[in-house]
Formats: sequence, C-alpha cells, structure tokens
Amino acid sequence: MKKYIVLIAVLPLLAILMSCNEGGAKADLRKMVDNINRECPIHYDYITCQGAAIQGEEVVMNYIVDESMLSLQLMKEKPDLAKKYGGSSLFNVYDELGSLLMESGYGFTANYQGSLSGDVVTLRFTNDEIKEIKAHPISNEELLDWEIQASNSTLPRKLDAVTTLLSMSRDGNVVSYNYEIDESQLDMSVLINGQEQLKQTLAEQVATLNSNTSSAQAFMRLLRRGNMELHYVYKGNSSGKTARIQFTNAELRDMANDYTEE
Repeated sequence: MKKYIVLIAVLPLLAILMSCNEGGAKADLRKMVDNINRECPIHYDYITCQGAAIQGEEVVMNYIVDESMLSLQLMKEKPDLAKKYGGSSLFNVYDELGSLLMESGYGFTANYQGSLSGDVVTLRFTNDEIKEIKAHPISNEELLDWEIQASNSTLPRKLDAVTTLLSMSRDGNVVSYNYEIDESQLDMSVLINGQEQLKQTLAEQVATLNSNTSSAQAFMRLLRRGNMELHYVYKGNSSGKTARIQFTNAELRDMANDYTEE
C-alpha cells in the first residue's frame, strides 16, 4: 500500500527552515541552503533531496524520485499542474521558505531525476509565480486529487498472484483503493465472509502509513484534515462480486495517534 505525496517535497525537518531567522532574506536563504546540504541526503516520502544551491538569483534543489511511486511522465505531460499543486504544498506548507523567496526576489528550481530511468524533469518558479501561489493556496481536496492522479500514474500494479491494484479514486469524502481479484486463484467468498479479519489486517498496515519512514504520511494527513474516509474495494475479475473494507475518518485519526501529535 504505497502512497505518494505532493510532488515538490523539500524537508522533513521544518526546524532547518525555522533556524534561518537572522539577517536579511538573502542571508537567511544562504543559511538555509547550508543547513540543507549538511543534512542531505534527506528522505521525504518518495523523494530524496540530494542537495541545494543558490545559482544567480534562484534557489536550486536536486531530487531523486522513486519511480515505483511516481511516474515522471505525469510531470512531463502536465508541468503546469505539477507546479500548481507541488508549489502550493511547498511554499504554503513550508511557509518560511516561500516567505524568504518572496522577500529576496529569488526564484526556485527543482530538478527531479528518476531512480529507474535516469530522466530529469525540471520545474521552475519565478518570484512572481511564488507570490501568486502563496496568495492563492489550493484546497485540501485539490491537493488530494493531485495525489490520487500521481498515484494512478504508476498503476495498474500486480501485487501478487491474486491481487492487482487498479486505481485510486475519490467520490466526495470517500477515497478508495480499487483492486481486482483473480478468481482462478481465490474465491471471492473468502474475502466477503472474512471481512472482519481482513479489516484487522488492513488496520495494522494503515496505521503504519503514518510513521516517519512511510511514503504515505502526507497523504494520510490530507485524509484526516479533509474529513475523508478510506475504503479498500476488492472486485472479482469474473463474478464481479465485491468486498469493501471501510475506515471512517475517526478511525483514521485513532490509528494515527501513535505517530502524530495532531
């Protein structure tokens, strides 16, 4: 159960950004870049920050992207959407970075290299674009929809001899993982009659998605804050019979308690 978060992740350590609080904005940016490079490589969800630099009048960060989690093709095909959603997450969630960039007049460039293909996708933000993003942040639901679109860029994926993850979807306040079951390998009655045990097994896995080492912690945060439910839908490939496991938002919050301070 992999999940994939916002495209432009910078640091799991907000303290690195908050430590840059003395001197002018440009001096603070230099301190921030120095701090980042001391911490690198920094692993955040499915993206690893390899290093940062100030080049001319922009901050440049280089990343490795786990292509089993996110297809670079989506970023190539929809760079404007990648900038909109990723930029909103970056410059508004990490407010200190966005503010320093605005005050300094600097732009921002993110270089993403695929872990498998070696391909590089570059997204550039002018200072005016950063100001626009900070002035008009997108909603939790819009970020979540982008996350789902990013997830679907790597699907379908065969998980084992029985199960294929076909897609993710959102219908109102319900986000679903949609699976296909090979009924030549497993009768759907096993899942339908064993839903209570299946939910217990899934609950253990869902809870760990909130951990600091999980590639899904930001996704889970979006679900909780958006009052979303999380469903697992299993459909037989011949009978069409389905088994649905549901986690309410209250259940998601309870499962996150051991990993978060929300």
